[in-house]
Amino acid sequence: MQEKVGWRRAFSASVVLGLYSGFMITIGILSSIGTEYFLEAFVTWGSVIVLSALILTPILANGRKRGVESSVVFVEKYRKILSDYNEGKGGWRTLSHVRDSGSGVLITLSNSSNPLLIIEKIASNDIDCKIIFRFSKHETDLRDRVLKILDERFVENRVQKKAKSIHVNPIIEIDRNSIVTKILMICPPLILLGTIGFSEMIPNLLISTILGFFVGGFLGGLIATNRLH
Repeated sequence: MQEKVGWRRAFSASVVLGLYSGFMITIGILSSIGTEYFLEAFVTWGSVIVLSALILTPILANGRKRGVESSVVFVEKYRKILSDYNEGKGGWRTLSHVRDSGSGVLITLSNSSNPLLIIEKIASNDIDCKIIFRFSKHETDLRDRVLKILDERFVENRVQKKAKSIHVNPIIEIDRNSIVTKILMICPPLILLGTIGFSEMIPNLLISTILGFFVGGFLGGLIATNRLH
């Protein structure tokens, strides 16, 4: 069971995010409406820090500490799953054909007398790490057949066809804490650029500042919630 982040860590992270976000907003205010509003901008900065601490601390505190399990653990797991298909020295063996790829588990199907049985065995289990199936350059027919099986079995996973391999990625769950952190790291600079940019295009109008604020925030939200992997 994963350990919760805790209130102390959550409060510290919330204050740092508030400092960062508030600074960007303060610069945006001073750049768009003038440096004579320094006191108001400074009060806004302090308010953002306080609101960040009050709002984000309980949200982050209930999250779980992030950590990626070593791919070596997954290698041992899949070696055990595929142990029935060992063919002895000179043939397909989990010890030599199931290895750590650095980002997941690499399964080489060359030298196997029953490659489709291996695929079916993998397909009967949920994918909990990135799995790379590698083929020789002469096994294009086998690669296409394997791709069809994997596409049918792992509909929600991202299955990628490469020149000599097929990659199956695990389903990525949305990490609430990660999304919140990304939004607060990405949005303020874009909001700043948006407010300055629109103020330069349409000077001396409050609507230009407001429009730039919302455009920058919307773009930052799209980037932060992008789930491509």
